[in-house]
Amino acid sequence: MNRQEKLRIRYREIRQYSLQLMAPLQEEDYLAQSTFEASPPKWHLGHCTWFFEYLVIKAIEGDKFQAIDEHYSYYFNSYYEALGPRVDRAARASLTRPSLNEVREYRQNIDAKIEILLKGPDLDAAILDTLELGLNHEQQHQELFLTDFKKALAQQAFYPVYDPGFKEDRNPLATKKGWIHQQSGLYDIGTNGPDFHFDNEGPRHKVYLNAFAISKGLVSNAEWLEFMEAGGYQNLIIGIRMVGPGETKRRSKPHYIGHEKMGNGIDLA
Repeated sequence: MNRQEKLRIRYREIRQYSLQLMAPLQEEDYLAQSTFEASPPKWHLGHCTWFFEYLVIKAIEGDKFQAIDEHYSYYFNSYYEALGPRVDRAARASLTRPSLNEVREYRQNIDAKIEILLKGPDLDAAILDTLELGLNHEQQHQELFLTDFKKALAQQAFYPVYDPGFKEDRNPLATKKGWIHQQSGLYDIGTNGPDFHFDNEGPRHKVYLNAFAISKGLVSNAEWLEFMEAGGYQNLIIGIRMVGPGETKRRSKPHYIGHEKMGNGIDLA
């Protein structure tokens, strides 16, 4: 199986996973933007699709390229200065158009075009490089969606959940105990390899690291709660300073952990 065929399979899997992640959402959820730093789910769907249309399909078709909708570049461009103006990031939730159904149709149309291109004659290596970048870019937005939407849910009053049927798999690394101690010194980091990596992951170079220790196992929710109950987020020696925009004092926990008790017995985030 050559690289192009492998990317065709990965493209289908990654694009489908984005939809799978958003399957538990209600229609109103797709415009939820909890802060100017976050983006609504609908925008994530459109932006990743726009990347493939304008940076892959357009590069292949050249002068023959015709955008599905010329306005989509304004709606879904993020910070690509060379590709034209775009809506202000803080105003992405105000985009009631295009509709959610139109964004879904947009994704279907672009996916169909990419499928045809990847099943066709061999594409230039530079095109495949951009396509692979787009897939890793979409995986970044899958993570962004989850963090953005988690905060949006944390701002709701009555404990809505992302996925009522979610079941967490027990990771075997969570049970490992002890520490790995690393001595100070010069270490090689980064890569010069041919496999995909973002530009800030190369080239390989030397850095000096102070001595440190890292846990052999993953941090459990119980250990995280213990850290918070011990004042970890407020203690600058053992924790980090949790002060958000407009706040005057450090928080004892992230917004999405725990709720404050109201006088009427209702817990509000």
